[in-house]
Amino acid sequence: MAVHGRCHLRPALFTMTNMTFLTCSLLLILPCCTAMSVFDAPRFLPLRLSSVSLPGPYGVGVADLFLPIHDNDSDTKSSSSNLENNFVLDTSDLPNRVSIRLLYPTTDVPHGNKMPYLHPLLAKEYLRESMRISAPNKWLKRCRWILYYLKLIKTPLQEQAKLLRHDNDNTAASQSSQLLPIVFFSHGLSVSSATYTYQTASLASQGFLVVVLNHADGSAPAMLKDGISSEDRNGNKNTHDKPQLLLYDQEIAKLLQTDFGAFIQRRREQASYRTREFLAAVHAFMQLNETESANDNDTCEANEGDSTLTNMRRMLRHRLDAERVTFMGHSFGGATALMAASLQPHLAQRVVGHDAGVELMTDDLSQALLAGRQSDNNSGSGSSNDKPKTRQSIHDLDILLLYSKEWQDKNYGQSQKLLELYQQNKLGRTNGTSHVAVVADSHHMEFSDVAMLTPKWLCQATGRFVGKRNAVEAAMEIDRTTTTWLQQQQ
Repeated sequence: MAVHGRCHLRPALFTMTNMTFLTCSLLLILPCCTAMSVFDAPRFLPLRLSSVSLPGPYGVGVADLFLPIHDNDSDTKSSSSNLENNFVLDTSDLPNRVSIRLLYPTTDVPHGNKMPYLHPLLAKEYLRESMRISAPNKWLKRCRWILYYLKLIKTPLQEQAKLLRHDNDNTAASQSSQLLPIVFFSHGLSVSSATYTYQTASLASQGFLVVVLNHADGSAPAMLKDGISSEDRNGNKNTHDKPQLLLYDQEIAKLLQTDFGAFIQRRREQASYRTREFLAAVHAFMQLNETESANDNDTCEANEGDSTLTNMRRMLRHRLDAERVTFMGHSFGGATALMAASLQPHLAQRVVGHDAGVELMTDDLSQALLAGRQSDNNSGSGSSNDKPKTRQSIHDLDILLLYSKEWQDKNYGQSQKLLELYQQNKLGRTNGTSHVAVVADSHHMEFSDVAMLTPKWLCQATGRFVGKRNAVEAAMEIDRTTTTWLQQQQ
């Protein structure tokens, strides 16, 4: 949602009467709503993400919920070749529940686009904060309403949809075919789970369960604190006059101008927090696969009446494929996914980084990644379904790293070093399918929805998000490359 560049409006224009303010707002907002340069579909209100079709054969169900996390020592210890001691997941400073968005395949037929792109209780403050974070000068920062057109966007995601089930056969083979691959996704800096609706929904439309975290480290413009679920989306239940929000941590951002060393240190502390939050969510989500216990009803009743979680427990039980788990993220989220895979490689078989911010990883984990595979002894037979005990390092997994042309040119994310490791066959599992590629003529923000939802006139006026190609085409190539790579593992 970031907006960068120079403001071409004179400061005097911001001192205006209410009527002039309203008129100017309409003149700016209507072009935003009708001149979405990346869409060739008819221009109408409200905007609909269905103007960009999802690639898969399935519809996409969605649930926003708070997932209880548990500290289970037996599950959170793992051997890691680049650490002196076994890693123990410390959840003492994490909240009791983490905010996630679950997207999943469904055969339910959508009845139009009804789900808002941004949560109604969150949207206004989220967009105001986005402008405050990213606008390049104080005058444009005052135009916090300039992104309000995003509140008009509707998506074809379906709440309370049924999870995909291929048939009603109860044989063992059929039960195995009902297992679904899982992608755990970490969002980037100054955005949230909603900002990756196209990439995550595309995966879900092709048969993946996608769990997107909303990190509580102050890296998102705004997020709802614990207690708001899908039931509150339309204000039908538990409506709060003023919901409690966690806003972007501006103090860290200020360090960039005053103390770069302190800035990097604080970002790495955030990365460590996000990684532990990510892993705690993985452990908790995979527990939903277990057989129903006597404690389930008590647990659900304790979750502030959140029936969404109760329904998810029932829907996902025995449907999660623990042998097809992928950690994935963009930018700061890419660093988070790589760190999580480094600390507990036995939890995943694959890791995907889209413009992964390797520089923000902690020193020990980034050094282990950049050192490449040191030995072939842990590779086993080369099967993608190695037993968990054989995966002791991130280089025992299959790794996909996609970079934008922008990041490759600037050598961000250690892109040149990692490409060299790939060319030397030292990246990822021996005889595996690890891959490093660059998306031609692409921009960093084309891995998210930002570029495709920012009007062309605004991109040109600010000089940002303007690549050499159509932003939707770039996003579609990113999805094709990622999904094709994931599907060849199955």
